[in-house]
Amino acid sequence: MMIKCEIVTWDKVFSMCRILRDRIVRSGFQPETIIALARSGFIPGRLLSDFLSVPDLVSLKVEHWLDTTAEHKDVATIPYKTPFKIEGRYVLIADDIVDTGKSMLAAKEYLLDFKPSSLKTAVMQHIAPTAICTPDFYAELIQDWTWFIYPWNMVEDFRNLTKKLLSAKGVPMALEELVAGFKEEFNVQVPEQQLVDALSEMERGRKLERVGDRFSLRAR
Repeated sequence: MMIKCEIVTWDKVFSMCRILRDRIVRSGFQPETIIALARSGFIPGRLLSDFLSVPDLVSLKVEHWLDTTAEHKDVATIPYKTPFKIEGRYVLIADDIVDTGKSMLAAKEYLLDFKPSSLKTAVMQHIAPTAICTPDFYAELIQDWTWFIYPWNMVEDFRNLTKKLLSAKGVPMALEELVAGFKEEFNVQVPEQQLVDALSEMERGRKLERVGDRFSLRAR
């Protein structure tokens, strides 16, 4: 297996955010502002904004994971130094997952400069063995490293995984062979329509070429 992956459904996302809401409420913490980390914290942040009745929802972009799937920079960085008016406020940082923890630590260090009264963190999933920090709230504890494919980055991940699969196999592959390869190499039963969407986007971006019913990476 090249990369252990798992597809997360919209229902699972909703369920984990409800669990997060319950754990935050039971703790007695009531945020006044939610800061969703871009990009993957957008939807968890919006759901928590609704579930916790917090209309003040803003965003902070942190760059750590690359757009190549399951690969990241050594250091998480904040490309846009957005000022936040959160002095004296109770603030919750929301993201999808803490896996390395570097994005969350970078966000916390940056936001503490704006002097919130309290700053806590919430994610749907926490991969304990690989993370260098523990979020204040999480819905699911993961013990084995896994690359989670969320609904909002499914096409992006399928593009990148297709590229890895075609590179590893070294031969053109038909759609059904790609589906089987995803199961063998990434441990996922890929939804065929989403894979077709990813292949179409790769063709549009001139990263892929089709000959008959078989796909191969376009030569650089």
